[in-house]
Amino acid sequence: MPKRHMAMISACVLTGVLATSAARAAENIFPDPGFEKSGVEGVAHSGQRSGHLAQKQRQHWVCIEGRLAVEPFATYRATTYAKAKVGAGTAFALYMYAWNSFDWAFARSVALKTSDEWQKVEITFVSPDKAVQFHPLAFIDAVDTEAWIDDLTVEQIATPADTMAPLLASKDPSKEERELLARYFVSRHEPDKARTLMDGAADYTKADIACLLAKTTADPAERKRCTIEMVAFGGLGYSNGTARFAELTAGMSTEQQFDLYRAALTASHGSAAAGKAFGTVIDQWLTNLNSGLTCREAETKLKDIDVSLDAAIAAAGPGTAAAKEIDAMRERIQTARQTLDQRRAALGNCTVSIGGANVAPATHAIVIPVQSTPQEQHAAKDLQRHFELITGQEIPVLPETELGTRTPIVVGRCNLLEKLGVAVDFNKLGLEGMVLRTAGPALVLTGNRRGVLYACYTFLEDSLGCRWFTADCATWPTSGAITVPELNREYVPPLEYRATDYPNSRDADWAVHNKINGTQTRIDEKRGGKIDYRGFVHTFNHLVPPETYFVSHPEYYSEIDGKRVGPDHTQLCLTNPDVLRIATETIRTWMRESPTATIFSVSQNDWHNYCQCAKCTALADAEGSQAGPLLHFVNGIADAVRDEFPDKIVDTLAYQYTRKPPKSVRPRPNVAVRLCSIECCFAHPLETCEANRTFVEDIQGWHLISNRLHIWDYVINYAHCVMPFPNLHVLRPNIDFFIRNGVTGIYEEANYFSKGGELAELRTYMMAKALWDPSVDVEKARDEFIAAYYQEAGPFIREYIDTFHAPVLKDPGRHVRIYSPPTVGYLTPDVLAKATELFDKAETAVQGKPQVLHRVQVARLPLMYTRIALSKGGYKEIGEALVPDASTDVSPTIQRFAEIAHTEGVTSIREGGSMEDWLAGLPAQSRPLPLLRLRNAALEATLLPDCGGRIWRLRHVATGRNLTKQYGAGATLDPTTGGYEEFSESGYRSPGWTEAYAVTAKDEHSATLEATLRNGIKVTRRIELDSEKPIVRVTSTLANPGNTERKACLRVHPAFQVTSTQTAVAWFARAGDKWEALPLANEKEPAAEKELWLREGNKPAGAWAWVDPDANIAVLDRFDPTQIGLCYLNWNGGEGRVNLELWSPDTVLKPGETMTVSHSYEVIQPAGNWPGK
Repeated sequence: MPKRHMAMISACVLTGVLATSAARAAENIFPDPGFEKSGVEGVAHSGQRSGHLAQKQRQHWVCIEGRLAVEPFATYRATTYAKAKVGAGTAFALYMYAWNSFDWAFARSVALKTSDEWQKVEITFVSPDKAVQFHPLAFIDAVDTEAWIDDLTVEQIATPADTMAPLLASKDPSKEERELLARYFVSRHEPDKARTLMDGAADYTKADIACLLAKTTADPAERKRCTIEMVAFGGLGYSNGTARFAELTAGMSTEQQFDLYRAALTASHGSAAAGKAFGTVIDQWLTNLNSGLTCREAETKLKDIDVSLDAAIAAAGPGTAAAKEIDAMRERIQTARQTLDQRRAALGNCTVSIGGANVAPATHAIVIPVQSTPQEQHAAKDLQRHFELITGQEIPVLPETELGTRTPIVVGRCNLLEKLGVAVDFNKLGLEGMVLRTAGPALVLTGNRRGVLYACYTFLEDSLGCRWFTADCATWPTSGAITVPELNREYVPPLEYRATDYPNSRDADWAVHNKINGTQTRIDEKRGGKIDYRGFVHTFNHLVPPETYFVSHPEYYSEIDGKRVGPDHTQLCLTNPDVLRIATETIRTWMRESPTATIFSVSQNDWHNYCQCAKCTALADAEGSQAGPLLHFVNGIADAVRDEFPDKIVDTLAYQYTRKPPKSVRPRPNVAVRLCSIECCFAHPLETCEANRTFVEDIQGWHLISNRLHIWDYVINYAHCVMPFPNLHVLRPNIDFFIRNGVTGIYEEANYFSKGGELAELRTYMMAKALWDPSVDVEKARDEFIAAYYQEAGPFIREYIDTFHAPVLKDPGRHVRIYSPPTVGYLTPDVLAKATELFDKAETAVQGKPQVLHRVQVARLPLMYTRIALSKGGYKEIGEALVPDASTDVSPTIQRFAEIAHTEGVTSIREGGSMEDWLAGLPAQSRPLPLLRLRNAALEATLLPDCGGRIWRLRHVATGRNLTKQYGAGATLDPTTGGYEEFSESGYRSPGWTEAYAVTAKDEHSATLEATLRNGIKVTRRIELDSEKPIVRVTSTLANPGNTERKACLRVHPAFQVTSTQTAVAWFARAGDKWEALPLANEKEPAAEKELWLREGNKPAGAWAWVDPDANIAVLDRFDPTQIGLCYLNWNGGEGRVNLELWSPDTVLKPGETMTVSHSYEVIQPAGNWPGK
């Protein structure tokens, strides 16, 4: 991403343009000038919305995306109003650019300064292209930066003729003007005039114009001449210079390309720029030495480079600046030669025998078809490289016509197959099927696009013993005799799509070696390509954007309780024919724009709020599932695009409310249904765990009606991704279960958002093995990985894995889900103590090996994380304080965790939660936490001012019952979890969770607490018991005491304890003094966690409650609906917990502004006395 910004056209030229341009009523070409369709509410220069961009953590480039169609060489003016809060980095408004030959060019922007007031800003710009990148807001290297933009106008103010006239008359055009004029002349087919602009120009501009002329000429000789000039003026050293050179010399040999380099050095008269450009080429050659080349080929390449250096110095002229630049490269070449020597010394000396004959260069050759594919060529070279690693010998790779008397190792679809008597049905194999067959001493490794690669890697793995555990950990035999058995294997993988998303799984070579083909990998064409998506998931808002359509067509979106909901948190009205038409056209456009993509997603947004209009409801009722309207809709799109795109797949989800299969509608053959296992227990096999019974029923139902059933599976804890997750033993059984139920594609969603996930490398490897072949001995694969990756520490790591898996293996009733807390029960003190002992031994075992030691330390992070998380419960109640157990002080553990995690590059400890925020929010545990008690005759509220100002315990005096959920007991009390807490932002455990609050006022019945949080928000909270009644009132105010705007949301997060969610009931006040009941019972999965979002028309009318009939008690929460944006009900059967959460609207507080939420809880006992009855 370029950091420079191009100089503006000279003021005199611009003045001339404007002076000669006739006044006109120009059209605003910006599509959403007031951002009323695409912006955010709450801050606006006019109207209700504005464009908005915010960035907390440093990122080099972030922007509001945009592209505008313009008339080439016309002048445009962009005007807007903007304001910003700039922490670090730079915030820009009106960031516009096009391209020259190498880089962003013709760029304009306005840097914003921190200001509370709207600033009017303006740019003028000219582009030689028909479109420009136009970002209303953009940040570079921003930290804690936020900006708004509104009322944007982009209009043409001068025609191309008026714009170019003063430039044509200029006697001394600037750099940018020369580049613009050159493109103007080329567009008018006047290249000679463009060439004259090189006279007197800087080298960069000369290289740019030469490249432009080379790209636009049809004369090969002229292209060669211009390419030489581009290189001579240092073009290869500029951004994208090597890419331009590759385009201009496509089809040339290395020798022909070098002739151009040498000619350029001569033409440049030995300039330093040309010498540096040649150095760029040498660096590329050196980088590629160990990529697919044998040792002999690499040595030859080094010698060629030496010769090339001498020739280049001669061409540049001894003693010139270029010669000095080139000669300085010899040190890099010497380093490369030392690396090659080390590689050669490490080669093996195994003998490999096939059909009784030892494989040797004199007797064998790897042969490929004369017209071989890129995949066959790559497979053959990689096979050759591995043969050399194992045997120390280079088996030649030849076209099959040059085999002579050698014995063939056939790679690909050679004509030799018939001569060898090997018949292969390539149509049956598809893209990925493979054949491995011996014919005497000959060997056949064949398949189609990816299959030929997989055949070679399967042979290397199964017959020769190669393993590719991670991108930086591979093994192969180096001594002994290897006898290849008779082979006759034909294999077509049962899964067409095999994917995961751990960062360590994306390396192209690792992925193709281990036969992963998902969209997240970096696999290129020569490695067989991959199965790519356009619109990976949750695409409804992209198919029919609510920011575009909701205002004018609310009927396109969900109707809930008689009201159309949008533009936020809505779904599509799936029975509206216009919605189907628009979505179909979007998919058709995507398919035309993305010809290499295979799957196109038509899938619900990642929340509930499905449409309840009469038509959608009737169709859902008839189908017995919300999957009914969805699948009818998806089928309609699939039918519409099938004829034009017969090889494309339309994908949708069976997820949460659409998981249950419909009664009658069936997916079309070009539709893939991705069934999601998000609600399941992953500590036990899906097929046999009682908690997963409904999922088993659903997959069996989808199997009966689908011919392309895919799975979106979950393999980590998303709330605690750096925590032991006991699922290694179920990975292969679950994959096998999926396949037996008709699944043809699996996506194992993992720690996509950060490095350092728990046992990420091991889990990735095990999944790859099972996805390719579900019959694989995955325990053997696990043990091989551990031995190679952790080396001498391996036995201790292996025992550690067994240790934390043991509790769930012994207890089929101990369920672990993807959001289970560390307190779920398998991470017992005995388990943690044993794990600590094992890791101490593991680290000692590899002290002398820094790389392996770091791997062991990263594997230890989950143990450390668990200790930190559980240590927050290391308190006991003594008198008027919670006193920490000295044995649970984890300050040194926190420090060591941070050091290792930073070295590894860990950025998140949960999905959507940064590690840095987590570390900053950890409470200091070295001191007692004072308890503050409020009492009346009916209630006792125990507050923890120093831990989030929370109500830690709310006790009903008459019954002695603790109404709030409390975690831990005795000396393991956890003050940071449960009770009543509040957050100052919408994110879970955002600032306000654990900060210390000052007590500014107190009496027997009330207390006032204050804190300034780390996000700059000041909180004032008053907690008050009624003087007599069992009522507690909480009034919290968020204030912005600073001088810049701050985002805020007051999120009330109480956790209440009920006897059983199987008998508990939630009640919601409705208009007209009516009440609606929701039983919380979950007969199929009584221990599961469930949720319900209540927005817009679904939001309770100022009151809601939970009733515990077993305890004959209820809690009624009254609130002001105008203060609350949404209500969120969450309940967990296993914990006996019910949360009644209130969220204020997301708000931007200006300096000095405040927002308040006030509500009350009334305890009703007996429960039958509450208003809902």
